[in-house]
Amino acid sequence: IRTKKDMLAVGTACVLQGLFDSSKNGQQCTILKLPGQGDDGRCVVQMSSCRSKLAVKLPNLRPLRGEDETEIEYSARVLGLTAASLRLSGCDGLGKGPEVAPHMDAKEVLAAALRSAQRDLPEAPDALLESQQAFDRLARAISAQPKEPTIQASQPFPPHAFVEHGLLGRR
Repeated sequence: IRTKKDMLAVGTACVLQGLFDSSKNGQQCTILKLPGQGDDGRCVVQMSSCRSKLAVKLPNLRPLRGEDETEIEYSARVLGLTAASLRLSGCDGLGKGPEVAPHMDAKEVLAAALRSAQRDLPEAPDALLESQQAFDRLARAISAQPKEPTIQASQPFPPHAFVEHGLLGRR
């Protein structure tokens, strides 16, 4: 099983995400140096747009689609999810992600992930478009899945539970 950290190497093209300076979120960069000892766990990257260098932590990098990654797996990763977390069968995913609780609807989790991306990427139109396209692909894949029996909850599922169960990643 490959993890995100395994996908990151010098020369890897990535997209910035989750930065405090939201104007840089969604921009492409290339890894110049991986974190070593004594450098606060930050990579040195070169921005594709302006050629400036930036030091960022590993969680703030999202590798572009890998050669062995399916479209569904990549789409889920764009939104900070895994195919398994959306109960999409036939997808190996890149590592184990949080599973959707039996009483949670995968479409609700997907919609919450899109809202989270929209909130985090207000100044990155290309990344917003990619998030919307990923959402559309995953919504079609979920709709094409055979219906599972669902457990009816006695009360509506509270919105904060998505965050508490880790279904929105680190956002």
